[in-house]
Parts: sequence; C-alpha cells; structure tokens
Amino acid sequence: MMARDEPAGGGVVEECHSAGWPHEPEVPSMSDATPSPRSHDPRATRRAIGRGRRKVLGLGALALAAVGAVGAIEGIPRAERDLERRTEARLGARGITGVDASFSGQDGTLHCAAPLTDPARAVRLTEQLWGVRVAELDPSCVASTAVTTAAPVTTSATVTTAAPDTTAPVTTVAPTTTAPVTTVAPATTAAPTTTAATTRGDVVATFADGRLVLTGTVADDAARAALIDAAVDAGIDPANIDDQLVLAGASGAAADGAGAADLAGLARLVATMPAGLVSGTATLAGDGSLRIEGTYADDAGRDVVQEAADATGADAALTEREEATASQAAQLTDELNEFVAANPILFQPNSAVLTPAASAVVDQVAAIANRYGGVAIEVIGHTDTDGDANRNLVLSEQRAAAVLDALEARGVTAALTSTGLGETEPVIVGGAEDKAASRRVVFEITAV
Repeated sequence: MMARDEPAGGGVVEECHSAGWPHEPEVPSMSDATPSPRSHDPRATRRAIGRGRRKVLGLGALALAAVGAVGAIEGIPRAERDLERRTEARLGARGITGVDASFSGQDGTLHCAAPLTDPARAVRLTEQLWGVRVAELDPSCVASTAVTTAAPVTTSATVTTAAPDTTAPVTTVAPTTTAPVTTVAPATTAAPTTTAATTRGDVVATFADGRLVLTGTVADDAARAALIDAAVDAGIDPANIDDQLVLAGASGAAADGAGAADLAGLARLVATMPAGLVSGTATLAGDGSLRIEGTYADDAGRDVVQEAADATGADAALTEREEATASQAAQLTDELNEFVAANPILFQPNSAVLTPAASAVVDQVAAIANRYGGVAIEVIGHTDTDGDANRNLVLSEQRAAAVLDALEARGVTAALTSTGLGETEPVIVGGAEDKAASRRVVFEITAV
C-alpha cells in the first residue's frame, strides 16, 4: 500500500481499496455466464459498471454531507457561547452588571439579577456587538409595574356602598382597611403633570472613549441631523454615536427645542472634540449660552478647542490629561483587553487588512489608549492553531503592525510597538481551543 503523502493517482486508489472502500462491480466471465446476447454486449457491461460507480459516489456524498452537518451543529453552541461572553463583558464595561446573556443563533435574551435602570440602553449596547442580530429583555430586567396597575382599585369604592349591610359586620371592616389604598393610589396619576415641561432644556454632547452621546430636546429632525452630521464630518464613526435626542413635544419632552440655527455653535464645538480632546462635554444651555469642558492630550489639541470656543462665545474649561501611574497603566491594560474581547478587531480572511466594521472598534481603542500620558503600548497579535505555524506567526505580526498603524493614524501619542506570537498562546475553554477567541489582538500598557 502506498503512503498517504505520495503523489495522487494509483496510490490513492490503492489506499482506498485497502481501507475497505467498494471496488468496481465484478462482471461475470464469459465462461460462467449463461449464453445470451446481452451477456456478450460490451455496452451492457459498461452500464453495469457505471451503475456501480454511481452508487459508490452517492454513498460518499451522503457521508460527506453528514460530516458537514455534524460539524455545523457542533459550531453553533460555540458561537453562541462567544456571543454570550462578549455581551456580558461589554455590558459590564459600561457599568451594567448582574446581567446574564443567552443566545439562540444570533438572537439574544438578557436575564437580570435585578431590574435595570436603563433597559433600553442594555439592548442597544448588545445589538451593537458584531454577530448579534436582535436582543430582547427577560422580564427580570424591567421594573415591575404591578403597583401602578393595581393602584386603580376602584372596586373597593363599590364595596363601601355595601358597607351599611349590618348583617355582615366582618365584611364592613375589610373595606375600611382597603379604602385608604384607593384614596392614595389616584395621587400617582398626578405625576404626568410634571412631564409637561414648558422651558427649553440643555442639549449636551458627551465625548468619551471614542463615543459621542447626544442628549436633550431639539426642534425637529433637521436639527438632529445637523448635529449628527457635524460629528460624522469630524471623523466620529456613525456606529460610535449614541443619539438620545428627542423631538420637542414628544411624550416627556420639553415643549420647545433647539433648532438647527440654535445648534450651530454646539455643532462647531462637537467638531473639535475627536481631534482636540481625550474626553469632554459641550453644552447648549436652555438660555442659549455655550460651554465646553474636558481634557486634552497636547497643546495643539487644546488650541483647536479653544479657538472654536472663542469663535462661538463659549466658556471653556480645559485641563491637560494626567500622567499614568503603574497602577493606572495596569488597569488600562485590563480595560482595553476586556473591550477588544467583547468587540474583536476583525480582519479580512487570511489577511492583515482590517474590515470596514473594525474602524469603529479601532476608534474606541485609540481613544481609550489616549486617556493617559506617559505610557508605552505594545500591540500583540495572535492566531488560532489551524494551518502552518510559520505562516501563522507572520500573519500575527502583520496584523499587530496593521493595528499599530491605525492607532498612529488616529493620533495616539503613546510610544507604540508591535509583535506577533502566532499560535503559541491559544485560548483554551473546557479543554478545547476556542479558535475565534484565539484569533485576537491584545495590548500591554506600561507607565514610562
């Protein structure tokens, strides 16, 4: 029998036969067959051989299909576990704790140890994760409304009309104990009067860790679009804009909102934030005044923001970022690696080219990396154990270098270096490699 790594041809056929694979159907010899015209027909012989081969090929195709199906089925739970892990890590990094995620395919459900203060935000953060199609909340995540629904127990009022029934003294006592509840409950219906705000509130833009959060009341969709467009034009990826603006007159919103002209000054301040500030807040107050505050990485960034503040008449309170201590550098390392574990930096298959979706993630990585001065950052690439080890080493080095270049392009001021470790440090979960987790780029940050 020929070895498996020998050239294809006769060797492959011999190996298949020796492994018990079906041979071509045997054809009766002329001496054994009953004489007939068909037994001597060469075309009949070829048809018999063809039918035998088709049976063999058909059985082989079914076997391959079965193996593929089993592999796909085994891969689904692993992908679901990865989504669950990344969801919980992302929510935890945003201060949303006590949440367990479960996935069926790409559809997730959030289960909570206690009701969330902002359930909609938890859903939004989950659905922004790569690989998640839709997320929904388990009832455990939403505060119970049982008290408010039970409040309008006006049926006790009808019981009090039956109170004069002296034949049932016990029942007359019971309504008197419930009556105070019905008199207090309607007081909760007066709460909506406080939501009918008559004055214009603040419109606020908060920039931190590469994300921009917009809050407040605007006059119309044109005003909303003007503010968002200013942020996008300044280089903030739309995926990193959290639009929480509401339209004037909407339920719970102020009756009056800022128009596009009112927001022009705020939009100019927002446009300086990605390049000028590590983090900061710009505000258009209800009285029309502007202010901006935040931390900057260098004098050039400060000057950009100050110039915009002077041009718009905004009050500015700008401070230089602090130098990192060894403890802060270690904490930043953990935070950054937790973030990229929940939001992997993705590349084209077998390539060091970043995918379009990776841009928003790298924006956030750059912003987090810029939080402190006085640090050095090493970018480290890893691969899974599939394929050739030398090729994996080269690929990991190329991917780490690509991320380094992307961070430099986004203005990271730290001393940057990169290295690749190939497949030498796979991620093992339950005794088996988690290949998706093994393919990663991580960071090591030290104070200098």
